[in-house]
Amino acid sequence: MLPLLLNAQTIDNDTIKEVDKIYSTVSLAIEPEYPGGLNAFYKYVSKNFNVPEEVDQDINIRVLTTFVIEKDGTITDIKVIKDPGFGLANEARRVLGAVPEKWSPGFMDGKPVRVSYTLPIQVKLTAPKPKENQE
Repeated sequence: MLPLLLNAQTIDNDTIKEVDKIYSTVSLAIEPEYPGGLNAFYKYVSKNFNVPEEVDQDINIRVLTTFVIEKDGTITDIKVIKDPGFGLANEARRVLGAVPEKWSPGFMDGKPVRVSYTLPIQVKLTAPKPKENQE
């Protein structure tokens, strides 16, 4: 029988917490950025956001979302903080989850970090116009 030697590394809780820590944009040396800037991100969202058809009035609604921009620039952990109804929360999650481009990550102490990001999405809902009688 041969002796088996295992060399295990231990990771303390502080190291685990540091790896999983999510920073706010306020505390960062360099904030995350979408390719082309925030205006380009809003343009992507507005172009791909499908407004429900069952609206019967003209209203402006804000869907408040949060998500995490990971160290590699991907978006994860998408949550809707303010859901005004009309299926807009699901649509916001769909659009944010389908973003094809990665963000440049946020940096703290020269290293990329996970960043919590809050994004309000303004949605203008327009009631369908009544069809005119063509008699």
